[in-house]
Amino acid sequence: MNVADFKSKALGILSTMYDLSEAETLIRYVLEDFAGVKRWQQWSDETVQLSQDQIFKLQEVLDRLCKGEPYQYILGKQLFAGQWFEVNGNVLIPRPETEELFQLVVEWCKKRSFAPDTIIDHCTGSGCLAVSLKKAFPNARVMGTDVSEKALDVAKKNAKALNAPVEFIQVDLLKPDVAQHLPESVDVIVSNPPYVLLSEAKAMHVNVLKYEPHIALFVPYEDPLIFYRRILEISVNTLNQKGLMAFEINPLYYSELKELFSKFFLVELLKDLSGKNRFLFATKQTK
Repeated sequence: MNVADFKSKALGILSTMYDLSEAETLIRYVLEDFAGVKRWQQWSDETVQLSQDQIFKLQEVLDRLCKGEPYQYILGKQLFAGQWFEVNGNVLIPRPETEELFQLVVEWCKKRSFAPDTIIDHCTGSGCLAVSLKKAFPNARVMGTDVSEKALDVAKKNAKALNAPVEFIQVDLLKPDVAQHLPESVDVIVSNPPYVLLSEAKAMHVNVLKYEPHIALFVPYEDPLIFYRRILEISVNTLNQKGLMAFEINPLYYSELKELFSKFFLVELLKDLSGKNRFLFATKQTK
């Protein structure tokens, strides 16, 4: 089998699950990552022949994709802020919106010539935010919290692989004793907590629902702001006067979140690249 034949076969299969452009992109990735066929070779007039070993590996990946398994889990990594992060079924796959949050936090600090001494990333998952912030602010003490021990194992591996000394601790934010595990004074608090409603699940792709950890995705319908409210409770008195709290949020609840945080902070809502109210920035106000 040559590359052209594989592309045609794979497209016929994957186009039943993904739109055409997404299927074509996946095929390009599969050929490059698992068969070593570079992009320019895929478009060359001279068709590349595939070995039996390559065909076997490609078919294995194709079978997993057909079952809905996310490509990032098959590959075992995801690019975030210019660095490769290990990912598996114990952590969410880092999204472009979360990378936007990281970039916005860095820009906010640099605009104010603010070099944070202490940074906390709640619900750290793969550690992509915590590790990236440590790389951006190497002199800062950076901590990442998560309720999942398995997620923290992944985060620790990423921090070690990327030479980013981050402190990871296992805590349940909803338990009353959280504060005793955290610093008494913090400059930057970031979080991409669970915020998807169960009612939104029906609109989600099977590769998310079947493979990504629900504990990191969903919140109860009766209290969709539970994690934001809890982080606010444990942070309102520990955030330094010049500090920042920055969250990724569910656009459906931006008004409620703004009202909640405005009781204690100056609040700014920022849009993501698709124009949705995706981020909430809160800073201390003097009363």
